[in-house]
Amino acid sequence: MRKIILYAASSLDGFIASGDGSVDWIDTKADLGAEYNFTSFLQKVDTIIMGRKSYEQAVSFGVWPYDNHHTFVFSTSKLKPQTASTTIITNPQPDFIEKLKKENGKDIWLFGGGQTNSFFLENDFIDEIMLFIQPIAIGTGIGLFGNKAGTLKKFDRKKSCELGNGFTLLWYQRNK
Repeated sequence: MRKIILYAASSLDGFIASGDGSVDWIDTKADLGAEYNFTSFLQKVDTIIMGRKSYEQAVSFGVWPYDNHHTFVFSTSKLKPQTASTTIITNPQPDFIEKLKKENGKDIWLFGGGQTNSFFLENDFIDEIMLFIQPIAIGTGIGLFGNKAGTLKKFDRKKSCELGNGFTLLWYQRNK
């Protein structure tokens, strides 16, 4: 069965985006090492799941870098896919995710944002979390799992290590 991996950067104070949704504070040029860098990670996944706001932001950057990955966008509003490899899911149901995990293929990247991450956490779909803590505090913003309280979920530490530019990797797997 394929794993769903939440791979994300976070500020020291636990935010994945500023209050306005921007991520311009993230150091995208940091040397995370060959084992953990974004390019290596993308080679291990063939499917991406993201929320509408994350999708709209990613599309706004210009060239779509994920053409070799099928992207599912969770959106409660009508949205037209901007790329051929994108499918809009307007009413995400747990059985859709269960079926997706059982399909043949590589692992699945949970891209986020906070609301989408929260849905996956609440439904016990996150198998691993690779969280790259950047040494910056932004004060306010969008939390890793949105800004709502949820039920307690336990994870076990798989690995933690220091990376370049002051980043720290916290890698967890779901407690079974």
